[in-house]
Amino acid sequence: MTCQFSRSSPNLIATGCYNGVVAIYDIRVPEDKPIADSKLLPGKHLDVVWEAQWVPRNTSGGADKGETLVSISSDGRVVEWSMKKGLEYQDLMNMKRQGNPANKEDNIEGINFRNTVGFSFDFLKNEGSVYLASTEDGTVHRCSKSYNEQYLENYFGHKGSVRG
Repeated sequence: MTCQFSRSSPNLIATGCYNGVVAIYDIRVPEDKPIADSKLLPGKHLDVVWEAQWVPRNTSGGADKGETLVSISSDGRVVEWSMKKGLEYQDLMNMKRQGNPANKEDNIEGINFRNTVGFSFDFLKNEGSVYLASTEDGTVHRCSKSYNEQYLENYFGHKGSVRG
């Protein structure tokens, strides 16, 4: 469903698949098998991976510290992948459905406990911890790698609660 070459290691390409698998291939290797994948990991996405991006670890202008891989899926999760010891993962966000205050049906108690489909994301330039994520319900949320349970702000500018 998606693929992207690494900027710091252009021989690596990351893919996100329909079955939820994130895989990393080294194009220098003659085999068509990934050098790492999430197929057997408990953190594997449970649905389609719509986007995967290599994100620089260091954005403060210092020495290059490589990249991590971030993916977003229809399962409502934004996940960061690292290749330190095989493929390791950390959930950055479990995106919750946000009700529309103008729609009485969306104000049903408990709606914020259902995940929403995540479609795409992008990290802010020179800000490696803040990113925007879009969802199936047409909202874009400002998120942070530091707060994985709450949005910082949604597309409409309403502040979300952030636990610190």
